[in-house]
Amino acid sequence: EFNELDEKINNLLVHIENDTTKFKGTLDLLPNNFTAGEDIELFITRAGSENLLDRLLKRIKHNYDVIIIDNSPTLGTMWRMSVMASNATLVILRPDKFSVDGLVGLLNGIKRSNNAYFDRHQKPINIIGANITVYDKKTNSDKYGVEFIADTLEERGIELFKPFITRTTLVNDSQFFGGSSLFEDPIGKTSDEYLELAYNIFKKFHLTQE
Repeated sequence: EFNELDEKINNLLVHIENDTTKFKGTLDLLPNNFTAGEDIELFITRAGSENLLDRLLKRIKHNYDVIIIDNSPTLGTMWRMSVMASNATLVILRPDKFSVDGLVGLLNGIKRSNNAYFDRHQKPINIIGANITVYDKKTNSDKYGVEFIADTLEERGIELFKPFITRTTLVNDSQFFGGSSLFEDPIGKTSDEYLELAYNIFKKFHLTQE
């Protein structure tokens, strides 16, 4: 029921007035476990379930310049919902061995999903680029991982956005406990990297002002 969802959203929103960093503005955060677990499983068998998030965001998008959906690293139901609701998709990668080994398979999986998605909805999955997270420039393994990722993406014409998100305790804790580094430490290094990354992506869409 959309009325219940509207009330749930209003109760869960965290509002941040950003006047402490070089990126000015306001930000609303909605917990990423808002539609997790059993609720999502119930949507799978419903007709038109992939359109649910799109329909929900259309009710609130007039309040925002930009809406960012941060998904878990799977190509499951929530990802498909997010693609339906989005104008563009950013692929997030880690430079560790398992991610590097699975990169080609991931990109091929997205390509297969894109073909099926276009056949069904007559709309492509718009991959605007990629970014690297949990990065430690002091380790040789991460340096190699970045080089391999950059070469693989370049071969496929996918832009690699910077800055990379540095490995920190804050990032690990926020991912594990489902919080937001922007909320926990809005003026720290990690938050600054995320905001600068967002700014660089927005420039691609001409959504920024000097």
